[in-house]
Amino acid sequence: MAAQDAQEELEFVKKVIAESRKTIIQDGADFLRWGILASLGIFASYFYNYFNWQMTHVWIFWAAIVVIGWTFSIQSYIRVRKIKSTSFTGKIIWSTWIGCGIALTILGFVGPLSGAYSAVLITAVTSAVMGIGYYANGILIGSRWYIFFAICWWCGSIALFFLHRIESLLIFGLMMVFFQVIPGYIFVRQRKKDVVAA
Repeated sequence: MAAQDAQEELEFVKKVIAESRKTIIQDGADFLRWGILASLGIFASYFYNYFNWQMTHVWIFWAAIVVIGWTFSIQSYIRVRKIKSTSFTGKIIWSTWIGCGIALTILGFVGPLSGAYSAVLITAVTSAVMGIGYYANGILIGSRWYIFFAICWWCGSIALFFLHRIESLLIFGLMMVFFQVIPGYIFVRQRKKDVVAA
């Protein structure tokens, strides 16, 4: 009886991991879109600071990026809900990233505008939150790569907390490319391969 229970639990765990990986691959486009949008905003912020341009334009640019990103994410979520393809683990993954996204939006706008901390520290705070999302996904899908990315985000966060210079934006932008854009691109390619194979 105990052996049967253990087998059933093992099958359940395998099913959860398989569903989670499928959800991650399906949502690769969101990873890629947010990564590209965020990278554009980060590098634009760096050059605006570097050349001492009007910073008001940066805030407008970031507001547009956030609106565009959330619009795509909400449309994607509605589309998935309509075809009823969201599994229980898929809902957990969606909830994790929606929670992280809301937290990042608040920390990115309200924190600096309220004067709670400098705009330069957004990079460190954002990296810490990104690590949470990647770690949670890594545990759900049993991916060492995701856990590795989470550690990279957290290590980057620690370093950026001590780097109170404009170069922190450049480093953060590169982190976004390597730890968000590239993984998103890989997931999109994997999804296309799965569609062709099907």
